[in-house]
Amino acid sequence: MAKEKKAKKGKKSPKLCPECGSELPKRAKTCPSCGAELKKKGKLRILLLIVAVVVVLAAAAAAFLLFRGRANQPKEPSLTEISTQAPAAIFENPEDSTNLVGQNLYIDGEAGTILRLSGQDCCEITTEDGSFALLSRTYTPVEEWEKLAESVKLRAYFRYLGPSEIFEMPSGALLLIEVAEEEEESEEESDEGSEEESDG
Repeated sequence: MAKEKKAKKGKKSPKLCPECGSELPKRAKTCPSCGAELKKKGKLRILLLIVAVVVVLAAAAAAFLLFRGRANQPKEPSLTEISTQAPAAIFENPEDSTNLVGQNLYIDGEAGTILRLSGQDCCEITTEDGSFALLSRTYTPVEEWEKLAESVKLRAYFRYLGPSEIFEMPSGALLLIEVAEEEEESEEESDEGSEEESDG
């Protein structure tokens, strides 16, 4: 009896077909009763594990390359870091100014009249030597654009877009305007003078 029990314990339960429930012979690839194909779970699990590992590694590599690409991109220069030589390069050598397209520049000059061109508000800025820059309102905050008035002396920061197709002059998208100190001082002096006259 003891030997029979040991034999029963050592005997593995027969494999059954998942489709019809029939007992399967060892190493059977198909069920002899219903013909269903038998897949080995072990190999399927290994295959799924390999696919998961490959997907994770590919995602990690893509994230690394994206981060490295962003880190290597040149930082956008701030308005305080803009080269003072850049505007002169445009006006002195307009033919050689293509390398400045897309850069942030500034120009010191006097504001002209506001023009409407191709659905955009634009303003001419005239420098002391008579050169012009045509600046579009695009990307300019409202409070900055409102500082523009004819004959006002100012410094205009802009993104250089290249020569204007309409006028023979550099053009750009206006970013920021600084009214010249002389203008502000003259306004203060005129205010003080008017106060003195009213006191007198």
